[in-house]
Amino acid sequence: MSAYHCLYTMRAKERAPVVVLCLLPGQAVATGTNRGGLELWNLGSGTCRQDLVGHHGRIKALHLVDSGRTLVSLDEQRHLRLWDLPGMRCRVHIDRSDHEGIFRLLAVSDDGARGFSVSDRGHGCLWNLTRGDIERHVELVFSAAPVRVEFGPGSRQTVHVELEDRSWAALDLTKSACSPELPPPAVRYKNGHPTYQVAVVEDRIVLRRRDDGRQVLVLEGHDEPVLCAALSPDARSAVSGDAGGTIRLWRLEMGPAGATAR
Repeated sequence: MSAYHCLYTMRAKERAPVVVLCLLPGQAVATGTNRGGLELWNLGSGTCRQDLVGHHGRIKALHLVDSGRTLVSLDEQRHLRLWDLPGMRCRVHIDRSDHEGIFRLLAVSDDGARGFSVSDRGHGCLWNLTRGDIERHVELVFSAAPVRVEFGPGSRQTVHVELEDRSWAALDLTKSACSPELPPPAVRYKNGHPTYQVAVVEDRIVLRRRDDGRQVLVLEGHDEPVLCAALSPDARSAVSGDAGGTIRLWRLEMGPAGATAR
Protein backbone atom coordinates (compact mmCIF):
# COMPACT_ATOMS: atom_id res chain seq x y z
CA MET A 1 0.00 0.00 0.00
CA SER A 2 1.37 3.42 -1.00
CA ALA A 3 0.61 6.55 1.00
CA TYR A 4 2.20 9.78 2.28
CA HIS A 5 1.33 12.96 4.11
CA CYS A 6 2.57 16.55 4.26
CA LEU A 7 3.98 17.58 7.64
CA TYR A 8 4.57 21.29 6.97
CA THR A 9 3.89 23.93 4.34
CA MET A 10 6.29 26.90 4.26
CA ARG A 11 6.41 30.06 2.14
CA ALA A 12 9.53 31.60 0.60
CA LYS A 13 10.03 35.34 0.95
CA GLU A 14 7.87 37.32 -1.49
CA ARG A 15 6.50 33.96 -2.72
CA ALA A 16 9.44 33.77 -5.13
CA PRO A 17 9.73 30.49 -7.08
CA VAL A 18 11.90 27.97 -5.21
CA VAL A 19 14.37 26.55 -7.72
CA VAL A 20 16.98 24.66 -5.64
CA LEU A 21 17.12 22.78 -2.32
CA CYS A 22 19.91 21.47 -0.09
CA LEU A 23 19.27 19.31 2.96
CA LEU A 24 21.35 20.30 6.01
CA PRO A 25 22.24 18.44 9.22
CA GLY A 26 19.91 18.75 12.18
CA GLN A 27 16.54 18.65 10.41
CA ALA A 28 17.13 21.73 8.27
CA VAL A 29 17.03 22.69 4.59
CA ALA A 30 18.41 25.58 2.54
CA THR A 31 16.23 26.91 -0.28
CA GLY A 32 17.18 29.22 -3.16
CA THR A 33 14.78 31.21 -5.34
CA ASN A 34 14.90 32.69 -8.82
CA ARG A 35 15.17 36.18 -7.28
CA GLY A 36 18.29 35.51 -5.22
CA GLY A 37 16.52 34.58 -2.00
CA LEU A 38 18.42 32.15 0.22
CA GLU A 39 16.70 30.90 3.36
CA LEU A 40 17.41 28.28 6.02
CA TRP A 41 14.40 26.38 7.38
CA ASN A 42 13.91 24.36 10.55
CA LEU A 43 12.10 21.20 9.42
CA GLY A 44 11.25 20.28 13.00
CA SER A 45 8.98 23.31 13.35
CA GLY A 46 8.39 24.42 9.75
CA THR A 47 9.79 27.90 10.42
CA CYS A 48 12.44 30.06 8.74
CA ARG A 49 15.64 29.99 10.78
CA GLN A 50 17.68 32.54 8.83
CA ASP A 51 17.48 34.75 5.73
CA LEU A 52 20.94 34.83 4.09
CA VAL A 53 21.13 38.13 2.20
CA GLY A 54 23.61 38.81 -0.60
CA HIS A 55 22.51 37.18 -3.86
CA HIS A 56 20.48 39.14 -6.41
CA GLY A 57 20.16 36.68 -9.31
CA ARG A 58 18.62 33.21 -9.61
CA ILE A 59 20.33 30.71 -7.31
CA LYS A 60 21.82 28.01 -9.52
CA ALA A 61 23.48 25.68 -6.98
CA LEU A 62 23.74 24.95 -3.26
CA HIS A 63 26.38 22.66 -1.71
CA LEU A 64 27.09 21.63 1.85
CA VAL A 65 30.81 21.07 2.59
CA ASP A 66 33.39 21.21 5.37
CA SER A 67 31.58 18.56 7.47
CA GLY A 68 28.34 20.53 7.34
CA ARG A 69 29.81 23.82 8.55
CA THR A 70 29.84 25.64 5.19
CA LEU A 71 27.13 26.24 2.59
CA VAL A 72 28.28 27.22 -0.91
CA SER A 73 25.84 29.13 -3.11
CA LEU A 74 26.13 30.23 -6.75
CA ASP A 75 23.84 32.58 -8.69
CA GLU A 76 23.30 33.22 -12.39
CA GLN A 77 25.08 36.58 -12.20
CA ARG A 78 28.30 34.65 -11.44
CA HIS A 79 28.53 35.45 -7.74
CA LEU A 80 29.72 32.63 -5.51
CA ARG A 81 29.42 32.81 -1.71
CA LEU A 82 30.63 30.63 1.15
CA TRP A 83 28.44 30.85 4.25
CA ASP A 84 29.63 29.97 7.74
CA LEU A 85 26.55 28.17 9.07
CA PRO A 86 27.41 28.21 12.80
CA GLY A 87 27.91 31.99 12.60
CA MET A 88 25.22 32.56 9.94
CA ARG A 89 27.46 34.89 7.94
CA CYS A 90 29.09 35.09 4.50
CA ARG A 91 32.85 34.62 4.90
CA VAL A 92 33.84 34.49 1.20
CA HIS A 93 32.31 36.35 -1.74
CA ILE A 94 33.68 35.79 -5.25
CA ASP A 95 32.43 38.09 -8.01
CA ARG A 96 33.10 36.81 -11.55
CA SER A 97 30.41 38.82 -13.33
CA ASP A 98 32.98 39.43 -16.08
CA HIS A 99 33.11 35.70 -16.89
CA GLU A 100 31.70 34.45 -20.19
CA GLY A 101 28.48 32.43 -20.04
CA ILE A 102 26.22 31.52 -17.14
CA PHE A 103 27.38 29.00 -14.55
CA ARG A 104 24.92 26.12 -14.74
CA LEU A 105 26.46 23.35 -12.61
CA LEU A 106 28.81 23.44 -9.64
CA ALA A 107 30.85 20.87 -7.71
CA VAL A 108 32.72 21.65 -4.48
CA SER A 109 35.39 19.50 -2.83
CA ASP A 110 34.50 18.07 0.57
CA ASP A 111 36.85 20.46 2.36
CA GLY A 112 35.44 23.52 0.55
CA ALA A 113 38.85 24.44 -0.91
CA ARG A 114 38.11 23.85 -4.61
CA GLY A 115 35.12 24.29 -6.89
CA PHE A 116 34.44 23.23 -10.46
CA SER A 117 31.76 24.95 -12.52
CA VAL A 118 30.27 24.21 -15.92
CA SER A 119 28.73 27.04 -17.93
CA ASP A 120 25.76 26.95 -20.28
CA ARG A 121 28.30 26.94 -23.13
CA GLY A 122 30.02 23.76 -21.92
CA HIS A 123 33.03 25.60 -20.50
CA GLY A 124 34.61 24.34 -17.27
CA CYS A 125 36.35 26.42 -14.60
CA LEU A 126 38.43 25.19 -11.68
CA TRP A 127 38.09 27.54 -8.70
CA ASN A 128 40.40 28.08 -5.76
CA LEU A 129 37.81 28.95 -3.12
CA THR A 130 40.47 29.79 -0.54
CA ARG A 131 42.08 32.49 -2.69
CA GLY A 132 38.84 33.45 -4.40
CA ASP A 133 39.97 33.12 -8.01
CA ILE A 134 39.95 30.74 -10.99
CA GLU A 135 42.94 28.40 -11.24
CA ARG A 136 42.35 27.45 -14.85
CA HIS A 137 39.81 26.89 -17.58
CA VAL A 138 38.93 23.48 -19.02
CA GLU A 139 37.31 22.83 -22.37
CA LEU A 140 34.72 20.05 -22.06
CA VAL A 141 33.63 17.65 -24.80
CA PHE A 142 30.98 15.08 -23.86
CA SER A 143 28.70 12.73 -25.81
CA ALA A 144 25.67 14.20 -24.01
CA ALA A 145 24.84 17.28 -21.95
CA PRO A 146 26.17 17.30 -18.34
CA VAL A 147 23.42 17.25 -15.70
CA ARG A 148 25.51 16.86 -12.53
CA VAL A 149 29.12 17.30 -11.40
CA GLU A 150 30.71 16.04 -8.17
CA PHE A 151 34.23 15.84 -6.77
CA GLY A 152 35.42 12.38 -5.79
CA PRO A 153 35.22 11.55 -2.05
CA GLY A 154 37.99 13.50 -0.28
CA SER A 155 39.51 14.48 -3.63
CA ARG A 156 40.52 17.84 -5.09
CA GLN A 157 41.80 16.33 -8.34
CA THR A 158 38.95 14.23 -9.80
CA VAL A 159 35.52 15.44 -10.88
CA HIS A 160 32.78 12.99 -11.86
CA VAL A 161 30.26 14.16 -14.46
CA GLU A 162 26.83 12.61 -14.95
CA LEU A 163 25.46 13.02 -18.46
CA GLU A 164 21.91 13.34 -19.74
CA ASP A 165 21.95 9.76 -21.06
CA ARG A 166 22.72 8.52 -17.47
CA SER A 167 26.33 7.67 -18.31
CA TRP A 168 29.29 9.03 -16.30
CA ALA A 169 32.71 10.46 -17.10
CA ALA A 170 35.72 11.11 -14.86
CA LEU A 171 37.72 14.32 -15.33
CA ASP A 172 41.32 14.29 -14.11
CA LEU A 173 42.04 17.94 -13.28
CA THR A 174 45.81 17.42 -13.12
CA LYS A 175 45.86 16.37 -16.79
CA SER A 176 42.56 17.90 -18.01
CA ALA A 177 41.81 14.39 -19.31
CA CYS A 178 38.34 12.87 -19.41
CA SER A 179 37.35 9.20 -19.67
CA PRO A 180 34.14 7.13 -19.29
CA GLU A 181 34.03 5.80 -15.74
CA LEU A 182 31.35 4.88 -13.23
CA PRO A 183 31.97 6.77 -9.97
CA PRO A 184 31.95 5.13 -6.52
CA PRO A 185 28.62 4.81 -4.67
CA ALA A 186 29.55 7.75 -2.40
CA VAL A 187 29.31 9.99 -5.48
CA ARG A 188 26.30 8.39 -7.16
CA TYR A 189 24.21 8.45 -3.98
CA LYS A 190 25.46 11.72 -2.53
CA ASN A 191 22.73 13.63 -0.66
CA GLY A 192 20.30 10.81 -1.30
CA HIS A 193 19.36 7.20 -0.66
CA PRO A 194 21.11 4.18 -2.27
CA THR A 195 17.83 2.49 -3.25
CA TYR A 196 15.42 5.36 -3.94
CA GLN A 197 15.61 8.76 -5.57
CA VAL A 198 13.20 11.63 -5.99
CA ALA A 199 12.79 13.59 -9.21
CA VAL A 200 10.58 16.30 -10.69
CA VAL A 201 8.81 14.89 -13.74
CA GLU A 202 6.34 17.09 -15.63
CA ASP A 203 5.95 19.35 -12.58
CA ARG A 204 5.25 16.38 -10.28
CA ILE A 205 7.31 14.77 -7.49
CA VAL A 206 8.11 11.17 -8.35
CA LEU A 207 9.80 8.63 -6.07
CA ARG A 208 11.66 5.95 -8.03
CA ARG A 209 13.91 2.99 -7.52
CA ARG A 210 17.47 3.67 -8.61
CA ASP A 211 18.17 0.22 -10.07
CA ASP A 212 15.38 0.02 -12.65
CA GLY A 213 13.77 3.48 -12.55
CA ARG A 214 10.45 1.96 -11.43
CA GLN A 215 7.99 4.51 -10.07
CA VAL A 216 7.13 3.89 -6.42
CA LEU A 217 5.04 6.93 -5.55
CA VAL A 218 3.86 10.31 -6.84
CA LEU A 219 3.54 13.04 -4.20
CA GLU A 220 0.68 15.44 -4.87
CA GLY A 221 -0.41 18.59 -3.06
CA HIS A 222 1.32 21.59 -4.64
CA ASP A 223 -0.93 24.17 -6.33
CA GLU A 224 1.88 25.43 -8.59
CA PRO A 225 4.36 23.50 -10.79
CA VAL A 226 7.05 21.79 -8.70
CA LEU A 227 10.57 22.99 -9.57
CA CYS A 228 12.82 21.04 -7.19
CA ALA A 229 12.76 18.18 -4.69
CA ALA A 230 15.16 16.34 -2.39
CA LEU A 231 15.00 13.01 -0.57
CA SER A 232 16.51 12.56 2.88
CA PRO A 233 19.39 10.05 3.23
CA ASP A 234 17.14 7.71 5.24
CA ALA A 235 14.28 7.99 2.68
CA ARG A 236 11.84 8.85 5.47
CA SER A 237 11.10 12.36 4.27
CA ALA A 238 11.23 14.58 1.18
CA VAL A 239 11.25 18.32 0.62
CA SER A 240 9.89 20.10 -2.45
CA GLY A 241 9.58 23.66 -3.76
CA ASP A 242 7.27 25.14 -6.38
CA ALA A 243 6.81 28.11 -8.70
CA GLY A 244 4.57 29.88 -6.20
CA GLY A 245 7.21 29.92 -3.45
CA THR A 246 5.69 27.05 -1.47
CA ILE A 247 7.97 24.56 0.28
CA ARG A 248 6.52 21.28 1.54
CA LEU A 249 7.94 18.69 3.92
CA TRP A 250 6.62 15.18 3.26
CA ARG A 251 6.65 12.18 5.57
CA LEU A 252 7.54 8.84 3.95
CA GLU A 253 7.69 5.41 5.59
CA MET A 254 9.18 2.61 3.55
CA GLY A 255 7.03 -0.54 3.43
CA PRO A 256 8.29 -4.13 3.05
CA ALA A 257 7.55 -4.21 -0.69
CA GLY A 258 9.47 -1.06 -1.46
CA ALA A 259 6.40 1.15 -1.39
CA THR A 260 5.52 3.74 1.18
CA ALA A 261 2.99 3.25 3.93
CA ARG A 262 1.25 5.74 6.17
